[in-house]
Amino acid sequence: MLVDALRFDFASQNAMEFSYNNSCNRLKLRVNIPTVTMPRLKSLTTGTISNFIDIVLNIGHVEQLADSLIHRLQVRNEITVFAGDRTWISLFPKQFTRFTANSDSFYVNDFYEGDKNVTEVVSKELQNEDWMLLVLHYLGLDHIGHVEGSDSSKIPFKLKEMDDVVLKLYKAKHFHRQLLILTGDHGMRDGGGHGGSTASELYVPLFVLKENCTTKGFSKTNEYNQIDVAPTLAILWSMEIPPMSIGCLIPELLHEFNFEDQLYAYYYNALHLMQKANNKFGQDYVNKNAFSKWFTTAKSTHKHFLLEKRNNNFENAFIFEDAKIHYIRLAREISNQLSDSLVQFDYGLITLGLALTTIVVLNALLDFCTGTDRVFVKGKGAFLSLLAFAACINKWCHYHGYFTTTGTMSTVVILLAIIASVYMLINIAILLLRRMYTSNNLQISLPKQIWMLLSCLLIHTLTLASSSFIENENKTWHYLGASALILLGMQSFQKELLSYKLDACIKGVELYKVILCNLQKLQTSFLIIGGLGILYRLDSRSSYLMQEATKTWLSCIFVAGMCVLQLNVKIIGNIHLNVLL
Repeated sequence: MLVDALRFDFASQNAMEFSYNNSCNRLKLRVNIPTVTMPRLKSLTTGTISNFIDIVLNIGHVEQLADSLIHRLQVRNEITVFAGDRTWISLFPKQFTRFTANSDSFYVNDFYEGDKNVTEVVSKELQNEDWMLLVLHYLGLDHIGHVEGSDSSKIPFKLKEMDDVVLKLYKAKHFHRQLLILTGDHGMRDGGGHGGSTASELYVPLFVLKENCTTKGFSKTNEYNQIDVAPTLAILWSMEIPPMSIGCLIPELLHEFNFEDQLYAYYYNALHLMQKANNKFGQDYVNKNAFSKWFTTAKSTHKHFLLEKRNNNFENAFIFEDAKIHYIRLAREISNQLSDSLVQFDYGLITLGLALTTIVVLNALLDFCTGTDRVFVKGKGAFLSLLAFAACINKWCHYHGYFTTTGTMSTVVILLAIIASVYMLINIAILLLRRMYTSNNLQISLPKQIWMLLSCLLIHTLTLASSSFIENENKTWHYLGASALILLGMQSFQKELLSYKLDACIKGVELYKVILCNLQKLQTSFLIIGGLGILYRLDSRSSYLMQEATKTWLSCIFVAGMCVLQLNVKIIGNIHLNVLL
């Protein structure tokens, strides 16, 4: 059972009392960014980390998965049933035996109808005994967060509704043969959205409910990764771990197994990760990082446990814990390194791209200011010199590890980028030196408005160096947009005021009329500034405005605003007429 945007602190004892009190294990999962639905579903079903391109694919759904837990269940001819978010059907269009998907998962004003349809499917499927897996994905909580924020008064009622669904599943007559897992795909930040890397978005609960479970308990330190769910479910379902999985096993979910089966599961997962490490990093890297030594130690302890068990040694529980710890340590370390390798970026190429872009913009700006008065480097000798210089730069960057790409095509692309950068940089230097040693001074003449806008764009570009500013880019645009409009408004007012002769203002034309005329001209700008400010301030207060009690006041404010607008149009029209006369 997947509740969209169920962040960790939502699943409290007060909000979801039955689920909290009756769960065998209450764990904490850390999800990877981006915290949007499609990448999270891939992590849950394959055990791997998705890329940021999945944000785009989250809108334009296409089938991306070639192997997953759902695929393996289909191969085993198991009956699987789904109800909820249509994203699952986009990922697994032919894998579910029966499915009921929401008509439009992006219609965020649907708080209840879609979830009601999912619950109706639950009532129907609980009467059947043929399915092996039932997947439920509820969207109502996520929609409430998007529209009304994380402090909405509707959230406690929605959590109670989800808790009632858990109770319904728990009380089903066949539940003694079933395992119920309750979790979220991602969390929800305080404003109600998601997609970033705040703590409220990265952590979700994992409740495991089973009749007559032997273990109960919860500790905030019991934290695992979301990618650990897929290999753990594969072990519970006696299936092969998905080939893309880089997750570890969750020990709390394996307590029902005997010691021998548990150790075999840990061995199998460690062997799977060792093979992926060999394929990814190479055998030399694995040996250098002592992975092989750890694996050998774990297997040796595992073998010792089996021998002691055969001899009925009652101290084999200590040996079991020792072998288990060795396997878990090895698996966790490999999993972390594989995870890091999937999100690495080639900063050398990024730097080259930024440098090339900056040089092109600077070159275009100088070309715009100087017109045809340019001198370009020409000739075969110059080109060969540039090629040799670019090859030296490329070799030096590869030698020091700034570039890590290999292959002929990659080398050609890098060389072309370096040649273009050096070529334009030389031309810029020649132009500046010519202007420096001649009487022709370089003058860049642009309107003040353009300088203002360029300054705002430069500030915005600098903010992109911080991930926090990227996640809150809308607030940066609110500030810069309002600042630019205010500056443009002040300049327009100054220009309009200076267009009147000073003596004319003293003798005849009243100053307040000039001011009111400019205010009328700038009313659109002021409305935009005010709107941006209101949107910024209401980002955390939207839940209050969406309450039923405030709708009457909002309607009154709207009517009053329309009346003031009509009166403003009439007054401004009369002032224009008086000024013209």
